[in-house]
Amino acid sequence: MNVVLLGGNGYLGREFCAQWLQRDSSEDLRFFNISKSGKNPILDSRVENITLDICDYEGLRQALPATIECVINFIGVPAQSKEELERINKVPVEIMLQIASEYKVKHLGFVGGILGPKDFVAIKRELLTLLKQSTKSLAYIEPTLLYGAGRNDTFSKFVPLLKILGIFSNNFKPMRVETAASDLLEQVLAHIKAGKNGDW
Repeated sequence: MNVVLLGGNGYLGREFCAQWLQRDSSEDLRFFNISKSGKNPILDSRVENITLDICDYEGLRQALPATIECVINFIGVPAQSKEELERINKVPVEIMLQIASEYKVKHLGFVGGILGPKDFVAIKRELLTLLKQSTKSLAYIEPTLLYGAGRNDTFSKFVPLLKILGIFSNNFKPMRVETAASDLLEQVLAHIKAGKNGDW
């Protein structure tokens, strides 16, 4: 089973991949991790790291395996301009759908966003709606502020303070990266199992 991870070298993508590898020791499970950096601390013969700009679809096609079971998109952050926002968030989803169509991919995964600048939250909502309209099975999560699993940026450092101050409501509580990755993985595995049983 070939799984393509778009932007899988971030803290959430790494944790997702690590958890799946830990749960399934099969040599038939293979990950193709596409990222600009190509850097990944996961050392496993079943993980192939591919250094590539996701917007380069022709280059991407040459790097992908002949068959793909699942594509998970971990790419997405706020940006200063509308053009940059679309390039970082919308283009990877469009390319994921293009891959899904061309390679007859059965399962898709997506990381939405319900916390952040208004334009970022809006484009994430728009993209989730677009993916839901696809004929593919879709697993997705909509985390707020993620922390843990090696994330050590400015936002994650504020989590303890924000918890103490009680700034977050029940719907906007910070979430551990490990929990978010596990939630997404459980959905993906459930879709794959259902697909094998002919239930979707």
